[in-house]
Amino acid sequence: MNLRPLAPGSPAPDLAWQESGAIVRLAARCREQGAFVLFLPLAGAPVCVDDVRALAAAAAELGAPRRPLVVASVDRADHLRRFLDESGAQALAHTGDPELAVAESFGVRRPEGFAARASFLVGRDGRIAASAVHPIAFPRPLTQLAEWIALA
Repeated sequence: MNLRPLAPGSPAPDLAWQESGAIVRLAARCREQGAFVLFLPLAGAPVCVDDVRALAAAAAELGAPRRPLVVASVDRADHLRRFLDESGAQALAHTGDPELAVAESFGVRRPEGFAARASFLVGRDGRIAASAVHPIAFPRPLTQLAEWIALA
């Protein structure tokens, strides 16, 4: 597998999600406190359930809602929203990525047809402040994300 995740200093690709019924763009939301873009391999997989539950529990510590936590997955947006709601992660923003265009633009598209478990912190300047690809079989380390906040 030859992933090439965006490195710190790279411009973040713009992406969009729905928030309170409106379309929100990453570039616009980053101006406040930056944003986390968090890739899940596949909504519904047991480790992804654990991952989003931990993210939801840590959302305030990570700066949400001013610093959005945007979950991206190969799933359609409606399926991903239902998965987040059923997992108790209603506060997390989401963008469905069935074409894997978002995963490709961040450099985390896996050849198997889904995204790697990866985390990006986008700074207020719209550039990647920190990035990591995590083992696919384990939830991401939230302590690492919390340490990144000073970088945004």
